Amino acid sequence: MFGIIKKKKICATVYEITEDKYYKLLDKIFLDNAKFKKSEKKLFLYIVDSSTYLGIDNTDGDCFVEEFRTKNDALIWLLSLQNAEAIQEAASTIQSWC
Repeated sequence: MFGIIKKKKICATVYEITEDKYYKLLDKIFLDNAKFKKSEKKLFLYIVDSSTYLGIDNTDGDCFVEEFRTKNDALIWLLSLQNAEAIQEAASTIQSWC
């Protein structure tokens, strides 16, 4: 459904990040009055392992992190689609019709 594009950019607005970058973002959250750079105020995907994906929404500097079992669910959440499970079921149903 979604693929990785050059420079680890996914879905035009989601960036895949490394473990190091993930922990740097988290460290800033716990610093008083820490300011995020413009390059840090984006949507990120961190792949922990083959069954754990972290969606990171830092578009406004509040750094919301959610854990998902699939990459698609993480990307759906990051792209502001609220009910990932229902959407995945609908996509599967539609695909079975084709």
